[in-house]
This record gives sequence, structure tokens and C-alpha cells, in this order.
Amino acid sequence: MLKPISTSLIAAAAVLTLSAGCGGDDPPPAELTVDIEAYQFPDELSVAAGGEVVFTSADAEPHQIDLGDGAVVTDAFGSGERVMVEAPGEPATYDLICLLHPTMRGTVEVADAG
Repeated sequence: MLKPISTSLIAAAAVLTLSAGCGGDDPPPAELTVDIEAYQFPDELSVAAGGEVVFTSADAEPHQIDLGDGAVVTDAFGSGERVMVEAPGEPATYDLICLLHPTMRGTVEVADAG
């Protein structure tokens, strides 16, 4: 014999289902640290428009980063050094390239701060 299900249990299950599908609305971080290692940029980089981007390197040779076709260009920096720049203020996907190693490429998603 089946037992009736309480309406409060059905309502609780509906709330849990709805809240489980509501992820991904977190604002982008105001600070992004980009750790360069093995002459590669990490995948899936995102930062708030106008936020701070900190580049660090573990590579033996120096790097000089162009973020956004010349929108932001760092000074050259070596292994263990940190370089801080401001992300572009316009939300978009920006290309990253090392001016000293042109095969080093990546992207950064710059989004509204929310």
C-alpha cells in the first residue's frame, strides 16, 4: 500500500531543485592572479572590469604580457617576480600574448562587477 506524501516534502523538494539550478551568477573576482608556468597561461581566466591582474612567473626566461591588443602591456618580469596591472574597463574577452614568446597565448574574460 502506498503512503501519501506530505505536501511540505513536495514543496521542499521543489525548492531544492530550483536552487540547485541557479548557480553561475557569482560576480567575477576583483583580483586575478595569473601564474605562468611552463610557458603557458592557465585556462578560464576571469576578472571584473577595472579589477587588478597580477602576473607571476615560474619560468627561467622573462615575460612581457599584452592584454587586449595593446590595451594593457606589462613591463618585462622574470622568475619569481610579480607585475600588477589594471584590467580593461570594458567587459569582453581579451587575448593574452607574451611579447617575448609569441606562441604563449590565452584569453581573459573581463565582466561587469555585478
